[in-house]
Amino acid sequence: LLSLARQFTRRKPMRGGMLVEVSGENPRGEYVRRCWTLIAPPGKGQDIPALPALLLALKIAEGDAAIGARAAYESLPLSAFEPQFARLGIECDTRELVAPKALFQRALGEMYASLPAELRYVHNGNLKLVMEGEADIDAGTAIGSWLIRRLFRLPETGADLPVRVEITPSGRGEIWRRQFGSHKFHTRLSAPRTPRRSRVSERFGPLTCALDLSYAEGKLHYAIAGANFLGIPLPRRYWPRVSASEFARGERFHFDVRIDLPIFGMLLHYRGW
Repeated sequence: LLSLARQFTRRKPMRGGMLVEVSGENPRGEYVRRCWTLIAPPGKGQDIPALPALLLALKIAEGDAAIGARAAYESLPLSAFEPQFARLGIECDTRELVAPKALFQRALGEMYASLPAELRYVHNGNLKLVMEGEADIDAGTAIGSWLIRRLFRLPETGADLPVRVEITPSGRGEIWRRQFGSHKFHTRLSAPRTPRRSRVSERFGPLTCALDLSYAEGKLHYAIAGANFLGIPLPRRYWPRVSASEFARGERFHFDVRIDLPIFGMLLHYRGW
């Protein structure tokens, strides 16, 4: 195979490359992706793994190397490699990209920076996120509530149920896929058609609810501000009543959501982490 590969590479020298990418939140609360690239000319890529040993040997010869066992990641900063890269004709570049503001960052404005780090991480809106935990669930006993839960595959009463939540960016919104035990359902969060500060829309099947956001006493609260069924606005008396909050406790993301329906009373109350 090696001799065969050489037949194809003999006429066209091969360059080597490397890409290192990290992402996260900067001090301004912006989601940032930083990329470092390296391109080595033909025949020089194999020299790169030996460079740390060369640089450490030079530091030892100069009496500049610390003695003793320790983490080595600070021993050779990237700047120490640059003269060697230049000698070998290796090119490097660093770029930083600031992602557009996520759904909750746009809705909350300056309030977003006041959220605990755990809530900002969940609502950063720029990467797919999977969370697993546990929840306790109380289900309403009215026959109408039971029928609606069966129709939409919502969970029934249970304690310490395994929970899995998958959040996927979708356009300028998010898709939340939730699983409580064996019951799965999903909703889509987006900006309302008429943008309004501190408000998002959540669509669950044919029902879409407008939710006002507020942050107080360490909790992000959701309050229903409107509802429509198949795009038809519902009178206030037919709105579901929603009492929902998210908060951080012991470096964990916690939730507490209760949904009540007109006539039938409580549909579902679930809380956990």
